[in-house]
Amino acid sequence: MQISYPPELPVSEKRGEIAQAITENQVVVIAGETGSGKTTQIPKICLELGFGQDRMIGHTQPRRLAARSVAARIAEELGMALGSGVGYQVRFNDVTSPETHIKLMTDGILLAEIQQDRLLSRYDVIIVDEAHERSLNIDFLLGYLKQLTKKRPDLKIIITSATIDVERFAQHFSGAPIVSVSGRTYPVEIVYQDPADGENTQAAELADDWVLNGVLRSLKLFRQHESKLGQGPGDVLVFLSGERDIRELAIELRKQSLADTEIVPLYARLSQSEQQRIFSPHRGRRIILSTNVAETSLTVPGIRYVIDTGLARISRYSVQSKVQRLPIEPVSQASANQRAGRCGRVASGICVRLYSESDFLGRPEFTDPEIQRTNLSAVILQMLALRLGDIESFPFVEPPDQRAINDGFRLLDELDAIDRDRQLTPVGRAMARVPADPRLSRMLIEAANRHCLAELLIIVSALSIQDPRDTPAEKRQAARERHAAFAHPESDFLSWVLLWNAVEQQRQDMSQSQFKKYCKENFLSWLRLREWRETHRQLLLACQQAAFARKAKGKVQDDTEIDYESVHRAMLPGSLSQFGQKGQDGLYVAPRGRKFSIFPSSTLSRKQPRWILTSELMETSRLFATQAARIEPDWLINAAEHLVRREYFEAHWEKKRGEVVAFERVSLFGLVLIEKRRVSFGRIDPALAREIFIREALVTGEINSRAAFLRHNQKLIEKYRKQEEKERRPDIVVPDEDLAAFYANRLPEHVNTLAALQRWLRKQDNAGATLQMSAEDVLARQIDETSARAFPDRTVVQQNRLAIDYRFTPGKADDGASITVPRTLLAQMSQQDLDWAVPGLLHERCVGLVKSLPKMIRKHLVPVPEFVNRALERVGTQARPALDSMLAEQAWREKQLQIPVDAWDESSLAAHLRATVKVVDERGKLLGSGQDLEDLKRRFTAQMPAPAQHPLEQAGLTSWTLDEFPVQIEIMQGGVRLQRYPALRDDGNSVSSVLTEDPDRAQQLTERGLARLYMLRTPQQRQMLQDRFAHLKKSLGLKQAMLPADWQEATLLAAYRLAFETGSVRPTSQPAFEKQLTRGKAEVVALGEKLSRLMTGIYEDVFALQQPLKALESRFKRNAADIRAQLEQLFADNFPDSVPGDWLWEYPRYIKALRARIEKLPGNPERDLSDATQIQNLYQQWQSLRERNSSVLPQFPWQLQELRVSMFAQNLGTRQPVSIKRLQKQIDAARLGDIKSSTNLR
Repeated sequence: MQISYPPELPVSEKRGEIAQAITENQVVVIAGETGSGKTTQIPKICLELGFGQDRMIGHTQPRRLAARSVAARIAEELGMALGSGVGYQVRFNDVTSPETHIKLMTDGILLAEIQQDRLLSRYDVIIVDEAHERSLNIDFLLGYLKQLTKKRPDLKIIITSATIDVERFAQHFSGAPIVSVSGRTYPVEIVYQDPADGENTQAAELADDWVLNGVLRSLKLFRQHESKLGQGPGDVLVFLSGERDIRELAIELRKQSLADTEIVPLYARLSQSEQQRIFSPHRGRRIILSTNVAETSLTVPGIRYVIDTGLARISRYSVQSKVQRLPIEPVSQASANQRAGRCGRVASGICVRLYSESDFLGRPEFTDPEIQRTNLSAVILQMLALRLGDIESFPFVEPPDQRAINDGFRLLDELDAIDRDRQLTPVGRAMARVPADPRLSRMLIEAANRHCLAELLIIVSALSIQDPRDTPAEKRQAARERHAAFAHPESDFLSWVLLWNAVEQQRQDMSQSQFKKYCKENFLSWLRLREWRETHRQLLLACQQAAFARKAKGKVQDDTEIDYESVHRAMLPGSLSQFGQKGQDGLYVAPRGRKFSIFPSSTLSRKQPRWILTSELMETSRLFATQAARIEPDWLINAAEHLVRREYFEAHWEKKRGEVVAFERVSLFGLVLIEKRRVSFGRIDPALAREIFIREALVTGEINSRAAFLRHNQKLIEKYRKQEEKERRPDIVVPDEDLAAFYANRLPEHVNTLAALQRWLRKQDNAGATLQMSAEDVLARQIDETSARAFPDRTVVQQNRLAIDYRFTPGKADDGASITVPRTLLAQMSQQDLDWAVPGLLHERCVGLVKSLPKMIRKHLVPVPEFVNRALERVGTQARPALDSMLAEQAWREKQLQIPVDAWDESSLAAHLRATVKVVDERGKLLGSGQDLEDLKRRFTAQMPAPAQHPLEQAGLTSWTLDEFPVQIEIMQGGVRLQRYPALRDDGNSVSSVLTEDPDRAQQLTERGLARLYMLRTPQQRQMLQDRFAHLKKSLGLKQAMLPADWQEATLLAAYRLAFETGSVRPTSQPAFEKQLTRGKAEVVALGEKLSRLMTGIYEDVFALQQPLKALESRFKRNAADIRAQLEQLFADNFPDSVPGDWLWEYPRYIKALRARIEKLPGNPERDLSDATQIQNLYQQWQSLRERNSSVLPQFPWQLQELRVSMFAQNLGTRQPVSIKRLQKQIDAARLGDIKSSTNLR
């Protein structure tokens, strides 16, 4: 084997110095500029020194492409076949043999070997190339190799780097020597072009793009330079931040129609054939639009010019948001210099920087190493698996931030990979054996347990590579349509499974060329599909080697066979930070308050289910979930049992369940999964559950148990609780704490449910007696003996016992006493029944009524309690007047103080002083309740069903057929005793026997019903009177216009009523009726004649009054109005039937008194009006009393007529002594006269 060194490479001149440094030192740092040849020549120097014979020379590269190309170059220079003396190993491809001396590999391959060979005993030299890139793997390797130097002093370690911060590497290895090798470069002119100062071309103005503007200006500069030197067009390398910028700039440059110019994109996602275009021969100028992949990873030949936008997408992990971001950032000075060096390889070059020099000088010197901007969970997992000690003390080149370390541990804790001591769990050890991201390896372990490993291997391997689905910008719609054929409607992850099945089926059925054509037609990358398949194979082997892979189907036939729930439940343990709940603003809320959207290419971007799982949250223009699937929150709880936060609130006793329950709120990383669900509280906090069980179940009796001690205790407590409600003093029963203490001192600690109580009672002898309370255990004080009478449990209305219920709930509607009243009895009740039902509240209610009076009245009645006491003592316990009438009478007696009826304000009384009436139907069902008795009557009496017909109720009577006709009877209706009053009702051509609720109403009906019945039995007399009244009508002539239309019928009824004395003589049997019929029949015609003459005179006199009365109206309007009101009272619509017989004969005197008043009025109208006002006041007081009791003072209107005669025509005399004072006394007495009325009602 002949080893030679190309003389044109700068490293060849330094090989002696390098060989000496390697021989004399264990670690050597070689700083070589771009093009120095260090990558290909240093392995040859080591080989020449005798290394690589018994062991291998290991040579790492950061990328697979570089490992393959460097291995091929070294093999070619050594004249060896690739794979024999020189080989390489990358992911999925091992091109080495036992004869291999130099092995090129990615740094990830070397890390994987460390797991099996801790001392790297297969190697005698390790070369870490491109160390300046400071990837996570490189930093970890450098730290591990530093530890290894003590265990393997024979191992040579060579660190090669561009001339970027090499002193740091030397210091890391305890002052290792540095050998510097100059690069094979030419001078590079740096031109700064600040976009703010540049001239705008027309195209740039149209595009409004500073990058396009800068590129066009730079191309113009290059053309001028070439023209000046007489050179042909040189190739240009343009550094851009991402694929999108490359596509957009390529479109704009092609629009410029640049002469003899080829536009070529270059980025990592391009296929290998597309990347190889940059190496193919060409004519004219080639403009390569590249990401930072061309900065160090790939040497583009023939570059004479570089245009640097100064930007790149740099992956950064946010510890706060747990998001791997890809922000566009300004590159460091070192990266900018690396970019500039790309144009000094073949000749002098020009680098145009599209930013100012001050901007450049203000940038950081070096790019942050990856270890400081990524999640460290994978590193920590491998360190724990390799037992490398505490990560804080691991010799990293630049130690990561403590927050990043803690965040890595937190993620491993989320994945259940470590325990509280930060040591690997069995799950963590299994994860470390799987060559995948910790999240993905956790999914595979869970999938094995859920029997869906086949699906998860497909999904995880897909998530480990670049998306094999191509979406060219110019054919985006067509690509999406083809890809939609593989889409699952609810899960982007299952779309991978469908795509895998479809592709595998085609791959097995087609030749390689046909398959490649199929991929092209369906916009699939053939190379990345192969990578997917290799990744899948590697993961499957790793799972089998880790001994947790069960037999997994290699293929799922279709989506109907996929267990959707199992697949996604398997993914959740590895994605506990990668889920979201849809918010009201349309965005998804992720753990820790992050908000994101579903990426537009996802199948769920339009459906947007409430809960989703995502593989990754990536921040570009905004935060996106790149892939998503529908999930249920319960799945999350099961997956994150060790992480969820459970809050318990509103612990309470549930009678139906027989245990204490609480509401549970389950959240994960601040996001609520379950807002409120019932859980058994006894297992969560047994002590507190026991306390609640005693307090809310045993003390209150709200427990489904028939235990004797419970029934006894509750009956005892309820008895005294009821007394508290009555007296409105919650001081009779001891506090609930004392009752609870009674049970707590006697029950064992474990009893906190009904079931536990029942078990204990069965096992213990006489346990029930131990828990039985006595009065001494319950009472806080003794009870007043008079309290039972003051607060009865029942009241009696018409011999019906009505239940009274007491509530002491101030401020609530049911506060105070409630009386349950059957609907059938409601109409018979009076306000006095309510006022006097609870004697214990009577005094307080009266005090409240007095205090409701206006101050001008109330001040005369102080002190109010003593005033009320005197009023109640005067009335006594037997009479039950209306309270306002009773108090008004007392005020008149003591102070000669007249209290208007409308001065009382019951609405101001406290709620508990106004009894509530609960109206129930015949079955006891509550119909309604209220405190306004009259309102309740209006609401519910009209709805009462018709009662069964009583034998006394008969219709169509034209003669007496009743066996008996009592004044009052008692009936039963709906279980209620009711007093009814038989009456005869005039139906015109017949009479009906009916039952009424009011005796006065019965009297009024019967008086006219009897008259009609007598009339029907005396047809001859009736005809004679009708003829007489017809003659009267004729004689009146035009005067009858002032009479009502049916005055003749009313007069006929009045004649019969007076002749047969129906107002005073009430037959109760057939003989009594016949006797009265015989007596009245002889008198009715004569009395009719007398009535006819009376009516003639009355109508003549009234007609004569109209003219003088009309003359007064213009001068004495109020006086005339009072006279008109008197006439309306005298001559009602049914006159003369409306007038009691003994008062009808007084009408001529009343009319004469009216005439006299009209004549005297002009002489003293003021006195006339004053007298009229006093009379009107009395009338209004009587009307108010009538509203309360229609039977009060029935003669009072006629006594007022007598008072008018006395005041306006005294010379005519009165029927009885009468004065304002006498009548006022009647009114005042009548206010207490309700006593009689109410007594009658009973």
